[in-house]
Amino acid sequence: MVFFIVLTVLIIGGCGAASWWWATSRLSVTEASAIYDIEEALDFCAERLPDEVNQRLNRDRLQRMLWLHLELLRSAGMATYGGVDEIAMEASATGETVIAHEDEAVDYVFHRLEETGDPVPMVDVVVVVDLSNQYLASIGALGPSVELEVEDDGT
Repeated sequence: MVFFIVLTVLIIGGCGAASWWWATSRLSVTEASAIYDIEEALDFCAERLPDEVNQRLNRDRLQRMLWLHLELLRSAGMATYGGVDEIAMEASATGETVIAHEDEAVDYVFHRLEETGDPVPMVDVVVVVDLSNQYLASIGALGPSVELEVEDDGT
């Protein structure tokens, strides 16, 4: 009888140890995901807007600019709207390192706002994209900075 009790304890303990090992080994190679909360991002950016920019932008315009910045990151495969996001999955499936340059983000947001008939001064876009990047950094959503190689012709 004692033999069966000891055998049962060993089997249960072994299963528990194997389950713990499997879960921790899987989590150790899984990248952490940062959750982008639009309300939190809006508050973060609104608190840090310079007074001059704050006078020109209302909360709806600021939110639109943040969504456009997030849309650019999503199309590059660096963000997802959660669940099965085919656009983000397709963009990230290449396995290549994706570099997001701030100038591209500013141009994208600026031109998308112009397309929708909501022109915003370029300086406002620059400030909002910079604040958006600060928010992304604060939640741990940005990876390491990458030094770009400059070719001999200056590009």
